[in-house]
Amino acid sequence: MSGTVRETALFGHVLEVKRTIRVSAFGAKIDVEDCVTNLSPKDEEIMQIYHCNFGYPMVCEDAHLTLPEARRTIPRTDFARTGLGRELGFDPPAAGEEERVFFHEIDGGKGGFWAKLDNPAIGSSMLLSWSGETLPVLAQWRCMAAGDYVLGLEPTNCYIMGRAKERENGTLKVLGAFETVRNKIGIEFNEL
Repeated sequence: MSGTVRETALFGHVLEVKRTIRVSAFGAKIDVEDCVTNLSPKDEEIMQIYHCNFGYPMVCEDAHLTLPEARRTIPRTDFARTGLGRELGFDPPAAGEEERVFFHEIDGGKGGFWAKLDNPAIGSSMLLSWSGETLPVLAQWRCMAAGDYVLGLEPTNCYIMGRAKERENGTLKVLGAFETVRNKIGIEFNEL
């Protein structure tokens, strides 16, 4: 299925998203393709993130996240820094546990951009793939709080720290006048 959404502002931006979603007839795979076009005669700042959230039973103490070895991991906060080295595993739910967010800069190389979540306890595996040339950062939101126990794997073109911070860091992306960017996301579930 497909559709088009346009976001506009008087005397401002005109952005259009053409989205196509494909679901396989056999198996368990979803592909999303977005074509984002700047329909205005001036460059526009653009921040994009694709929230792919997974909870129980896919995420539990038995689950394990695998990411390409060729990556740089940056914690968003001091509390997240305390979880470096453990960001690929999962703790039991804890009351009031603060979230941890990590930004992964992945070297696409031959393997492309992907993340794999395995849960042997339920015999399931999930493979997330995305277009790393347009979404170069994987934000990993890891919340082990009881009641809010979830893993967010979020391909993005920025570090989701807000436009001002992205500008300051030189990481805010700009979509040129009448330019189009194409993003692809795939989610596939398999048995282990």
